[in-house]
Amino acid sequence: MDEGGSAMTDRRRAGDDPQPGVRAVPDASAAGSEDPEDSEPERERRLRRARFLAELAEARELRKRVAPRRTRAAELHERVLRTFRY
Repeated sequence: MDEGGSAMTDRRRAGDDPQPGVRAVPDASAAGSEDPEDSEPERERRLRRARFLAELAEARELRKRVAPRRTRAAELHERVLRTFRY
């Protein structure tokens, strides 16, 4: 079989994350080389980030309910931009 399209398929499979654009960061305790002092600010940063992402998702859902026509137009525009990359 022809393997020409497999790279795109692999990229799509790899991109099926629940949060696109967010990379999985290994746990600091698993690395073993991290100081205990460094883990606390990292944990706080992750909590702030999680809170921010939750609020962002909530705002998007609210926007969908309040302005469905504008949301559909924006989603269509995003799909077109994703389809036709230069």
